[in-house]
Amino acid sequence: MINIRPRSALAVRRIKLIVHELLIILIFFSIFFNNKYLYNSSNYVAGHYNFALIIGLTLFLLFLSEVLFKRSSIQITFMDIAFGLFVCVLFCSRLNSNFIFFNEILINFLLVASLYLIIRLHHDFYRLIGLLKVLCFAVVLEFIFSLINFYPSFRPLTFYGFSGNSGLTACLIVVAYPLIMCGVKNKTSYQIVLTIFYFVILTVIQSRAAFLSLIYAVGYFISVSFLSNSNQKKIIKKIFVIVAIVLAILFFLYLLLIKQDSISGRLIIWKITLSNFREYFMSGIGYGEFPVSYQTWQRNYISSGQLDLKFAHLVDLPNNVFNEPLQIFVETGLAGFLSFVYLVYLIYSSKPCIKSSIIQAMKVSLGVVLIFSLFSYPFHSMPILAFVIIILACLSNFSKADFHIIVKPVAFSVLTFFLCFMSLVILWEINKKNKAVESWSKSNVLKKEPRKLVLQLSKIYNQLNENGSFLFCYARAMHESGNYNASINLIDRCILAQSNIDAYLLKGECYEKQKQFAKAEEMYNIVQFTIPSRLTAKSYLFNLYRKQNDSLNAKNIAIDILKSPMKVFSINGYKIKAEVKLYLDSIGVSTLLY
Repeated sequence: MINIRPRSALAVRRIKLIVHELLIILIFFSIFFNNKYLYNSSNYVAGHYNFALIIGLTLFLLFLSEVLFKRSSIQITFMDIAFGLFVCVLFCSRLNSNFIFFNEILINFLLVASLYLIIRLHHDFYRLIGLLKVLCFAVVLEFIFSLINFYPSFRPLTFYGFSGNSGLTACLIVVAYPLIMCGVKNKTSYQIVLTIFYFVILTVIQSRAAFLSLIYAVGYFISVSFLSNSNQKKIIKKIFVIVAIVLAILFFLYLLLIKQDSISGRLIIWKITLSNFREYFMSGIGYGEFPVSYQTWQRNYISSGQLDLKFAHLVDLPNNVFNEPLQIFVETGLAGFLSFVYLVYLIYSSKPCIKSSIIQAMKVSLGVVLIFSLFSYPFHSMPILAFVIIILACLSNFSKADFHIIVKPVAFSVLTFFLCFMSLVILWEINKKNKAVESWSKSNVLKKEPRKLVLQLSKIYNQLNENGSFLFCYARAMHESGNYNASINLIDRCILAQSNIDAYLLKGECYEKQKQFAKAEEMYNIVQFTIPSRLTAKSYLFNLYRKQNDSLNAKNIAIDILKSPMKVFSINGYKIKAEVKLYLDSIGVSTLLY
């Protein structure tokens, strides 16, 4: 008699791994196509939270399989503990925030972070390598769509695909470089062509952070090549390496020179941030709170006269510090920063349980992101963050276990049943949120009918009341329908949820409608002192002064508008300048000097 049970068990295990892997791929591509950033998305459309629905389903199926196929022990690495600690510190830092605890960025981060657990429960080495190949294929798609966007204008800033930003596209492309190089490790000619191709692409994009990251990655592969080749070739290779590094550094310096305004802008951001977060050194301001807090810091810095006027046109209102380790320190305090540093240390000190070049390639990929993060915000890009967490979990899977925990059947069953239930709750809540976003997206057709729009948005308020963009949209609809008090209340909530300078302008318009001109002037001045180069706020002040027949202030603000340089080309900016020029000409003020 033939015993088919072992074969059946093997078949079930294979099916489970295939389904597991397909769900991971679906999660990543759902994020890749629909979710550019962790928060403040530029466009909320139907299907925005599809990735979260797939994550909820995946977690439910994984926990259910743990119930059905009980394991005898659990293997844990120090990396698992460090990552869990970092997530816990980040979670607890929200206690310091001024807004609701579960805001948009925290929800999105926790959902993406759950990929770590999903990958850790996948134990097939070769299938995980296949998964990394699929991620590299996604990067190829990003490159193709970036070329399509780049072709009509040939402007560096248009070289982006689904990431929504040329710098983040450059980072995503470079992150895949070590993995692709590992895939062609025995083909030197392919590696040389690939490396030259990468340098050409980054020259086109003009991303300095990505360029520096690529130098690090190339340096690693060249050093490996030294160690693996005969002594006779070393002298020639050393000369080649020295020349290549010198040329790369010279070109990097050239990129610094042609984008000096960008450097000056980031230095101002770092200076203002470092001078204000000292009082939050231990506890942090709360994860995701930087944009809102920085708005106040910058306004106080400028209004106190500390900003050199020659840099006034460079000042903008960022959502990020452009230095991820610094932002982690500012938002989560000393505990968050130390847990992040400990996690980085474990990445490079971990000992693999399998000998494979792909493991070192993954470490280089994480090093690329780390270097890039010193000058940008890759951890706030959902595709890059998902890529990083997947690689991190794969490294933990391939590392030697530090702890073996014997599972107690009853306790483990209770825990997995509870987790199954929580997964269903997550699915239910995310489904409601997803439908709310879809309803919000469809409501755009009602823009010309504000009362109907208000009624539609009121139905989904409870699901999206932590979303700053939704709150601003709702407030604007209230304003257009004539309900100014309700609009002001929504704006106050929006200001806590999101760094949105237009919210202050809208609030000022509400006060104008209510004939509260002093409060309207206060709102416009807040915008003026936050972003001096923002001509819209000055234009609102100009019109407000004219409405009040305050000719002296109207003249002064008109002259200020003409003197103000514009950071980027703006048709609206030139219209504002033309309007005030006509006004000054009409009252006999010469504009030839402006």
